[in-house]
Amino acid sequence: MSKTTVAIIVFAGTILCLAWLLIKSILLISNLARAREHRLPYIKSYKQGSFITNYLIMLLIFFVGILYQEGNILTAFSHSITEAADFITLKLNTASLSALMADSMLYSVAVYWGYSLIILGTGLLTLSIMQQYIWSAWKSFCAKITRKEMLYVLGYSNDNISICKSDGKKRYKYIIAKIDTEAAEKLYIQNLPYVSADAEEWVRKHLGEFVRRAKKAPQNALAKWMYQHAPKCIKQLEKKKIVVINTGDDKKNVEICKLFSEAIASATSESQSEAFQTLRVLVFGDPEYQAIYQSLAERGMGCVSYINKYERIAMDFINQYPLTLFMDCRQINYDTSLIKPGVDINVVFIGFGKTSRQILLSSVASNQFLTEQLPVDAEGKPIPGAEPQTVHKPIQYYVFDKEHSEQNKNLNHGYFRFRHKLKNIRLDDYLPMPSSPAVEEFVRMDINDERFYGKLKSIVTGGTHNANFIVISFGNDLENLDMAQKLVEKCREWDAKDVTIFVRAFHWRKEQTPLKDNNCYFFGDEEQSVFHIDKLLSGKIYEMAKMRSKAMDMERALTRADLNVNNDHYQTVSRTSEEELWHQKKTQIQRDSSVYACLGLRFKLNLMGLDYREKKAGTHAKAKDQADGVKVYNEKEYFDIYAKGDLPDTESIRLTVNGKKIVYYNGEYVESRRKNMAMQEHCRWVSFVISRGVVPATKHSIQTETNDENGEKKRTSGKNYKLRRHGNLTSYEGLQDFAKLIADSADSTANQKSEYEKDRYRFRYQILDDAYWLLDRNGFEIVSKISRRENNHCDKIEGCTECNKRKKEQAARESAAKN
Repeated sequence: MSKTTVAIIVFAGTILCLAWLLIKSILLISNLARAREHRLPYIKSYKQGSFITNYLIMLLIFFVGILYQEGNILTAFSHSITEAADFITLKLNTASLSALMADSMLYSVAVYWGYSLIILGTGLLTLSIMQQYIWSAWKSFCAKITRKEMLYVLGYSNDNISICKSDGKKRYKYIIAKIDTEAAEKLYIQNLPYVSADAEEWVRKHLGEFVRRAKKAPQNALAKWMYQHAPKCIKQLEKKKIVVINTGDDKKNVEICKLFSEAIASATSESQSEAFQTLRVLVFGDPEYQAIYQSLAERGMGCVSYINKYERIAMDFINQYPLTLFMDCRQINYDTSLIKPGVDINVVFIGFGKTSRQILLSSVASNQFLTEQLPVDAEGKPIPGAEPQTVHKPIQYYVFDKEHSEQNKNLNHGYFRFRHKLKNIRLDDYLPMPSSPAVEEFVRMDINDERFYGKLKSIVTGGTHNANFIVISFGNDLENLDMAQKLVEKCREWDAKDVTIFVRAFHWRKEQTPLKDNNCYFFGDEEQSVFHIDKLLSGKIYEMAKMRSKAMDMERALTRADLNVNNDHYQTVSRTSEEELWHQKKTQIQRDSSVYACLGLRFKLNLMGLDYREKKAGTHAKAKDQADGVKVYNEKEYFDIYAKGDLPDTESIRLTVNGKKIVYYNGEYVESRRKNMAMQEHCRWVSFVISRGVVPATKHSIQTETNDENGEKKRTSGKNYKLRRHGNLTSYEGLQDFAKLIADSADSTANQKSEYEKDRYRFRYQILDDAYWLLDRNGFEIVSKISRRENNHCDKIEGCTECNKRKKEQAARESAAKN
């Protein structure tokens, strides 16, 4: 072969090598620079032969170099196969390339560039084979030395992965489950450490790491001295541990929870105290087995909590969408916070599975209205000339389901217990009974029934200014979306304007669907409302509930101490942490009571033309508020709306605790909006405890029942949460009768109680008296209510132009009548 031909082939080959190396390097760098979920599969691909491309490059490099030296194509090709193979195995012999390397700088660059890629490729090949083992060993080592909190998630599922990912980098986390190869690779790519083991067996093996049976005695003098003189330092070195039990199998969940509960219950008091400081166990479970889970949680001494995912979804729904948010001045009298006469509130459930059932219960416990109506005579006719009375305005719930959905053991054990109890009692033995929390009509009808639309139309078009709500939760996401679209069209056909539709969609957001109607709202995103570690552990509503619970305990202790702040009991309560009071001193129903009281804050504020949101700062936020017509209220402005002419008395005690002014309740309650809201809160509390299966206590038990508390007999006043009975479960007026029963009791200790302590009305005022403090401390601010419906008439406390015109005309008529 002529030298010219060889030179041309060598030059072209060198340029091709350089181009190939450049492309290979760009691809390599770009893939290594990508996010973890893309980078790791690329590295892993080296096990599947991607490194062969490096061999082909070196084959071409050696072919060009040997051809330049030998001048024969066949010789160059045969020798380059062997030389390139040796080179790939890191036998870096370049003797056959030295001639061309000496004569061509470009070729030398190509050879050394190829060297680098071969070495890097070998490293990547090794890494692709060993990466998961190295990663697993490194994570295990880091878990032992880290001072971060530990998060153990028992069970493998997408929901559990969401829990881990929601934590970010705050805690060191592990998934404990039997992991197959595919799942292991998925967890590795997402950088989620795991232990492949049966969750229950793993807990049995490591239980001592979570709950110590007894502390080991110090082995030498130095250790003994440190143990005696630095216990606080030792405790500070204890890592906090969070365990989430969500295996997908209720039987296994119960067994694992039982291991923790029994270990805590049987531990020494010192170990129990240590566990309370360092351990939180969150167990998921089907509400069908709620009683079992709650029993195990009670044995856990405040370390174990039961998570009902359907209740979390329902609470998120109630918090996002209080019914009052979609009502306006046609339904609400913003001067009194009462529903206007003649207005009905209708809520329709299409489908009544576990999600809808829990939304009904949570709605009953949160959404309660009052209205004005004339008193009636024995025949039920209004009494002419009588003053209107403030009474309960129950919501009408319609439940469409193809099954007998009202026949449910949990409903019978809980919500329906009150109505069943009323059938078998003598009313004279009880204080005045409260009204039923709601009116329900269960319609056994499939959505495919030809009568379905006719029945629904009669509900949503039955009144001029009724507020109508439809909750769709009967099928999968697409079925629910399809039904929503059909109902939007039907409401237009029926000219039903005051209808708000809520669609349960676990995996869809509204902007991802063709459903563009402004009066449709989505709920049920489990990743945000349930499977998020911060919301599982607490959340803003729970933080407010803990603050409120401690504030009530302190005010109660202050009351019993005759307002003496130096009283030992008061000082003990004030020093006890919110967490300890919450988890160890309260029953589940007491905790839930505070949670639902705080959950109802938006509802209450909406009734006054207000709302709350997370605090915003800066000129941009102020400009946007001004453009949107949003007003931010300070504390004085809030009380001017809520309690004008009936302000809480903070001057008599003049005590501020944790930023909250202690309120003195003198037992005199004047007619005002504040009193209306107290009546609404009593109605809401009554509905809450009824939804939990609590029934009224008899007059006899209110006066005589006692229990043992620290070896001392104390009166219960009819409150017994184990028997689910309460003395205050009566009408608002009945609270006065309750106080009289206590005063007339034969028990001398009852007669010694002050009138202030016997007063039960004050508990109904506390939530809104403390609302500004609770919201402000938790990063919220009170603002004017903003319409969520496109056709709302008006929402603001000052009313719209038409409302103001009507008020002026009414005032003019009244003035003319007086003159």
